[in-house]
Amino acid sequence: MKNLTLLPSNNLISALDSNNNSTLETGGLATLTNNLKFAQQINIPGPEPLPTFTGRIQGTKFTNDLNRNGIFDAGEDLPQPGVTIFLDQNNNGQLDSGELQTQTDNLGGYFFSNLPPASYTVQEIVPAGFERLTRVQAVTVVANQTTNFDIVNRQNFAQIPPIFTGSISGRKFNDLNRNGRLEAGSDQPQSGVTLFLDQNNNGQLDSLESATQTDSL
Repeated sequence: MKNLTLLPSNNLISALDSNNNSTLETGGLATLTNNLKFAQQINIPGPEPLPTFTGRIQGTKFTNDLNRNGIFDAGEDLPQPGVTIFLDQNNNGQLDSGELQTQTDNLGGYFFSNLPPASYTVQEIVPAGFERLTRVQAVTVVANQTTNFDIVNRQNFAQIPPIFTGSISGRKFNDLNRNGRLEAGSDQPQSGVTLFLDQNNNGQLDSLESATQTDSL
């Protein structure tokens, strides 16, 4: 008669007698007799990895928040297309290499999909002449859900470069000697004549075109 030691393993090995009712645990001793037999090895698989469910951030970039509610209201607020929106991973306020980015569409909309559940900082490259009103804050993504986050800008007139203007002036007169110059005492000023800036060059005074009338001189 011999003794058999069952060594630890990833497999479960059972030693049964002829009546199939004497199971030995791994590491136990079994006495080999004519009545002892080994059951089939059983593979025990490891746990399956849990699936990763993702979420989404979407919103609208706009200005002219008339009711100051911080939410885009169609028909009242003005969308801002072509603005770069990004997820600021290191919270430095700048778009760095490797950070997710997108641009707002014609309706000011943007979105980031397939985001693992976490908190994200949604930043923007603020257009020239504007400043951000929406507070920079963490946006929480929940699995299988969409989180809406609108961003409001307003015009910053202090950042808009000054516009320097000019003027056009002259005299309207009847050039009696046909030299193209007004000569006092000989040429006759024409008052009450309408002069206008013909923006579309059609020779007619149209709506919204600037117009004035000559004075008595």
